[in-house]
Formats: sequence, structure tokens, C-alpha cells
Amino acid sequence: MHLDCSRHFFNVTEVKKYLYWMSLHKLNTFHWHLTDDQGWRFESKKYPKLTEVGSILIQDDGTQYGPYFYTQDEMKDIVSYAKNLCITIVPEIDMPGHSESAYNSYPELFCQITVPKKSYWNRYKYIKAYCISNKSTIDFLKDILKELIEIFDSEYIHIGGDEVIPLYWENCEKCQKFMKEKGFEDSYDYQNWFTLLI
Repeated sequence: MHLDCSRHFFNVTEVKKYLYWMSLHKLNTFHWHLTDDQGWRFESKKYPKLTEVGSILIQDDGTQYGPYFYTQDEMKDIVSYAKNLCITIVPEIDMPGHSESAYNSYPELFCQITVPKKSYWNRYKYIKAYCISNKSTIDFLKDILKELIEIFDSEYIHIGGDEVIPLYWENCEKCQKFMKEKGFEDSYDYQNWFTLLI
């Protein structure tokens, strides 16, 4: 079963109730979607802006949704609760796309370009992509995964990887230079390299 707590936050009690109902139906793997464009729900001790800023969404009507996130202690408690129900939690931290909440917190980790208004799917707001040619960006993402591994005992971690807009990388001088140095043919090769690296 999957639960997207980035777009719509569920508190600890609600998540545990979800896990309980999963166990009654003999479902044993919980895909927990913790980050996306709309919100960063995973507390990082090393990068506090992710929850100070990234856990808040200013909606189209100007109202504020959040801050909503899970502390590391809350996540450990949920992992322990799930384990007692024989459920494995597979956490998801979206990368290299679906990362508007991280962009709002640490914009220096992203390609510093402006995408034309007529973009894929007519989505203007939520189409940022990490600038994966920067060592600091790779270090940041590896640090996040290290923190994740300390909390979750799953054999797998979900990194999303879908709907990455290549316009950022295609128009970023750093990315283009890096791609040429590595001999990548296109943005798809570039993303494949990133996925294997992470």
C-alpha cells in the first residue's frame, strides 16, 4: 500500500491506523511518500530548512498549508509499530525531480535557469530539477539518504525519478559542460548516471 503524505499530510495516529488496517488485510509493504513538490515531511538534522521552509506550502489562494512533518523520533516509532505488525516501510524521497519543497529550502542545489512559460504539461510552478553536476548537490542527497537509512530498516529506498523536466539540464551551462565531459548523449543518459550514482 502507498500513502502520499507530501501532498496531503497524515499525522502519526492516522499513519498507524493505516498500518493497522493494512495488517488486517495481510498487506506487508508500506510505500511511504515523504517528499514531493508540495511538501518535505522528513526531518533532517543536517538540513533544518527542509522542514522549516520545505514543509510549508503556500496554496494558490494564498493560504498556508503546514508546517507539517515527522520528526525522526516519530518516524522511528512508526517503523517500530509497523515491524510489530510484520510490515516493512519503504520510504520515498523524490529526486532528481518533484523537488519544489527542497528548492524552496536550498535553491543553490538546483539549476539556476528560468524555464520558458510554455513548458511540459503546462506546469509552471512545480518543475524544478536538482543540478546534479554540482558536488554539493550530490553530497546533500547522499546525506539525506544516510539519515534515512538510520531510521528505516527496509532493504529498499524509493527515489521517485519520474517526470523530470530535461529543459533545466538542457539549458544549464554547468550541466551541459558536465554532460560533455562525461560523454553523455542526452538528458536521459545524465539521469541514468545519477540514478546509478545515488
